[in-house]
Amino acid sequence: MTGRALGVVIGSVALQVFVNSEQTIMFFCVLAFLVLFAALLLTNNANMRTGWGFVRPGNPDEETDIFRTCEVIAQDYGLTQRELEIMHSVILGKTRKEIGEELFITQNTIKTHLHNLYGKIDIHSESDLKAFVAKREKMFSTEEEAPLPPEGQ
Repeated sequence: MTGRALGVVIGSVALQVFVNSEQTIMFFCVLAFLVLFAALLLTNNANMRTGWGFVRPGNPDEETDIFRTCEVIAQDYGLTQRELEIMHSVILGKTRKEIGEELFITQNTIKTHLHNLYGKIDIHSESDLKAFVAKREKMFSTEEEAPLPPEGQ
């Protein structure tokens, strides 16, 4: 609301001060550049993920947060929709038999999807997958407090 009012005031003043349309256009171009430049300077890892609206973390107690984390991982690593569904089921602790019954696929198909998923994320086991998702979920909930150390430290 304040931003809108400020924009109206700046626009009105600019139209009164700059009588030449060329000056008005130049003023608004410079103003737009300054706004974008300020946004670039204010960008960091925390607000790129949450403050700018790309990912909106919810209540950490909700199952939907795990699914949102899985969706972000799937998008970041180019996972298929089926790999995402299987990853989510594994994270929830479902067995391969339960996953197969739920998704109407065989255990060999699940094994193939998991193999592809592990390769894309560069992990080697179900426990690695759970740890990876937990780390990413924690990153979304605490990234405003402190950045995570680089991989391997």
